[in-house]
Amino acid sequence: MSILRKRIVGLLLVSAVVARPHVSDGYWCGQPSGSGATPVASDTLYILNTAVGNDSAPCPLCVCDVTGDGFIFATDGLKVLRAAVGLPETLSCPNSATDECKTCDVATVKSTLQGLTSGARVTANKSVVFACSSGQLPLQLTDGNWGDQTGAPGAGVSIMANDVKIVGGYVFELSPRCDRRCISTCTVGGNDCTRANECAAGQCSGLTVADECAVNADCASGRCSTTICPDIDARAARFLNLRGQKILVEGITVRGFFEGISMRGKENIVRNVTLDRTCDDAISNPEVDDGPDDILGTGDDIQGGVGNLVEGGTISRGCDKCVDACTGPALVPSECPTGTQVPLCYHLTVKDVKFRGCRVPVRLAPTPSGGGSTNGSFLVSGGTTRPLRSVTAADDYPCDGFDFDAGLMNVAVQNHTVERCISGQDSPCEATATHSDRSCTAGFDLAGTQSLYKMKDNRIYDAIQRGIIIRGGRADLLRNAIKDTGGAVTGGGSPPRGGGTATNLGDLRLGNSDTAATGNNKVCDNVNASGARRELAMHDRTGPYTLPADRNFWGLAGLITSGSNSEIGVTCTGGSCPSAPTVDASTQLGTDPISSGTRTCSD
Repeated sequence: MSILRKRIVGLLLVSAVVARPHVSDGYWCGQPSGSGATPVASDTLYILNTAVGNDSAPCPLCVCDVTGDGFIFATDGLKVLRAAVGLPETLSCPNSATDECKTCDVATVKSTLQGLTSGARVTANKSVVFACSSGQLPLQLTDGNWGDQTGAPGAGVSIMANDVKIVGGYVFELSPRCDRRCISTCTVGGNDCTRANECAAGQCSGLTVADECAVNADCASGRCSTTICPDIDARAARFLNLRGQKILVEGITVRGFFEGISMRGKENIVRNVTLDRTCDDAISNPEVDDGPDDILGTGDDIQGGVGNLVEGGTISRGCDKCVDACTGPALVPSECPTGTQVPLCYHLTVKDVKFRGCRVPVRLAPTPSGGGSTNGSFLVSGGTTRPLRSVTAADDYPCDGFDFDAGLMNVAVQNHTVERCISGQDSPCEATATHSDRSCTAGFDLAGTQSLYKMKDNRIYDAIQRGIIIRGGRADLLRNAIKDTGGAVTGGGSPPRGGGTATNLGDLRLGNSDTAATGNNKVCDNVNASGARRELAMHDRTGPYTLPADRNFWGLAGLITSGSNSEIGVTCTGGSCPSAPTVDASTQLGTDPISSGTRTCSD
C-alpha cells in the first residue's frame, strides 16, 4: 500500500555506531532525509548508502523499501530519484508493525524506550520508526502512563544503555501540563503538590489526580500553576533519564513536564531539542547516580555526569532553573587535549542554546551531596538569553540571570548575550513604561571562595540590576560588553542594586590575571539605583585594593575614580571600610581598545 502521503515523524536509532545519519524532523516513504511533497536528491543518496551497507545511514523498511519487497536495494534509490525529478512513480513502503516500524501510541513508545535498560552495551545496528500522523501530535503523556519501569512516581523513563540515538520531530506533552494544574499542599510536610503521588504519605489535600486549570478561581485552593511556579521536586513528573554513555537525543519537543531530561552518565548529547514550559529543571546534570547499574559493562557505575553536551535548541518558559548542573566524577586529563574545549574537558557544556523566559537560565552547584568530585568544570558557549514579558501573568516569564553557586569551580563563559526581548522575534514581548520591563533582572552572579571564572566576549545589555557581580573567587573579564545596566530602585540586600560590574568579597580582574594581557572590555552607560553613572562598584571589602584594568573602554569621558561624581562606588557594612580601589595607571580611558580610535557607547 502506498504511504506517500502518510507522514512518519520520530526516529529512534539504537546503534553502536557513533556517526549519525543526516535526518530531519519529518519522515515520509522514500524521504529519510526530509519531508515535503516529493523526495529530493538527498533522499536518493541516503537510500543508496543504506543499500551498499553504509552503517552511518541505517534506514527501516517502512521508510526506504519503496518497492515493498522486504529489502533495500539500489533499485529503491533509483525509484526515489525518478520521483525526485518529477517522473511518475509509485512508492509503496511496507506499513506493518514490525521490529523497525512501530505504531504511534504512548504505550508502544514507552515500552520501546524502556526496553533500552540493559546494563550491557547495545551493539545491534538497527533503527525504529514510530509512524505518527500529524493528527496524533503531540503525544499526550499523563502521570500514570509515563514513568520509570520501577513504577516510582515521577521518575520518568530511563535509558540505561549505550550508543542510543533518539532523533525525530515528535512532540511529548504532559497532560495536564505542569503550568496548568491546581496546586495544593501535602497533608504531611506541607510541600506543594498537584496529585496524591507527589506526597510521601500519598495525600495531597483536596487532590487525588491532577486537575487542569486556567486561572486561580478554577481551583479549590485558589492556586493555579499558570501564575505560580509549583515547588515540587523529588516526586514530580520527569520526561527522560539518560543513564548510559553516548546517548543522543535530537530534534524532539518536550512540553509541560516538571523535570525535562536528566543527563547522568558520560558523553551524552541533547541537540536541537525544544524544552518548553518546564516547571523545575529542563536539563539537569546531577551530581550522583542512584544505583550500581554497571552501565559501561566494566564493573564500574557512572556517578553523575561528565562530558555531557547540550547543543542548540531552545529552552523556554522555565519558571525555575532551565539548566541545573552539579559535578560528577573527576575529569580525566588525558581525555582533554591541551588547548581544546571538547566536552570531556567539562562536566557539562552548554553550547548555542537560546534561553527564552528562563527564571534562572543556568545554575551551577559544584558541591555534591553524596559523593563525586568537588571540583566542577563547566562551559557556556554562544547562545542568547532573553525574558518573555507579558501583561498577562499566565504568560509572563522573567529572567533573573545566571546563578553560579559557591564552591570549587572552573567556569568558562564565552560569546553569550544577555539582552531584553525583541518584539517580532520573541513572543510575548510586551513593552510597558520602561525598558526594564523587557529586560533580565541581572546578568551573571558569580560565587565560590576558590572558583575561577573566565568571562570572554560576552554581551550583557539592559539588565535591571548588575551586569556581573562577583561574590567570591576570581573573575577574569576579557573583551566583554556591559552596557545600560543598573538603575533599579526596588529591592534590598547586599550588595545594593545598580551598576555595571561589582565585587562583593570577590576578586575582579578586567583582563587575564595570569599575564599582563589587557582587558579590552567595554563598560559604559551603567547607573546606580539613583540614576548616577556607576561603572564599577566595590562592596564589603577591607583594606586597599588595586584593580588590574589595563586598556578597557569606559566611554569617552573615561572612568571617574574619585570625588562626588566617582563612577567607582564603595560601600561597606563593617567597621573597616576600604577606600576606592586603585586602577592601574596604564588603563586607557575613552579609547577603543581594538581600533585605538574613539567611539561612543552605542557603537
